[in-house]
Amino acid sequence: MQKSSAVKFHSEIASQFDERYAKSSQFRERKELWERFIQKYSPQNSRALDLGCGSGVLTVSLAQYAAEVVAIDGSSVMLAMCKDKLEKLELTNVQIIESDIRELSKHQLGKFDLIICSSVIEYLDNIDECIQMMSSLLKPSGHFIFSVPNRTSLYRKLEFAIHKLTGHPKYFGHVKHLVTQIEIKEKLNQQRFQILTHEYFGKTPVLSNAFRRIGLSQFSDNLLLIVASSTK
Repeated sequence: MQKSSAVKFHSEIASQFDERYAKSSQFRERKELWERFIQKYSPQNSRALDLGCGSGVLTVSLAQYAAEVVAIDGSSVMLAMCKDKLEKLELTNVQIIESDIRELSKHQLGKFDLIICSSVIEYLDNIDECIQMMSSLLKPSGHFIFSVPNRTSLYRKLEFAIHKLTGHPKYFGHVKHLVTQIEIKEKLNQQRFQILTHEYFGKTPVLSNAFRRIGLSQFSDNLLLIVASSTK
């Protein structure tokens, strides 16, 4: 299967994207948030999947809590960076697989206690099929933690309009879905998932400072993190 345009795009900007976790306050916030939830929902001796692991920033965090980790991405460039991080930290409990998410059924992955998926679902053709796939890969009462673009955000609406006019930001040209918390809840319920908690993040200029103070971050922050539990 031909690599998706999103995989090609992120392969080309792999180094710059990875560096943002050290240089950007927004990406540092993202990392801290994800690490908090990874720690909370990684049971002892758990088996975990990092779907769309990219350069391995969150894979490293996951490997420090889970007994076994499978890290999957469609970009060989990103996976090389992930492997380098793991080797430097001498983390040996991670299996790396290069694969398009649409071809996961080709790999005998087994079942997982925890699946994380950071800013990947929005690039896929069909969110419902993705959630159904996650349901099939989770053990009973397993957890699925993922982030998606927040369509309720006023900044997202502006970003969408600017992209329509100018073609910038370029990554937006590969994004196929912006969702609300209500919409994603309905999709999860259809696949027998229950939302345990959710949190808005991804600080935006001016808006987030004001809206966070009054408890309305859903109208400013760019991203939505969901923690869902399988009820099958």
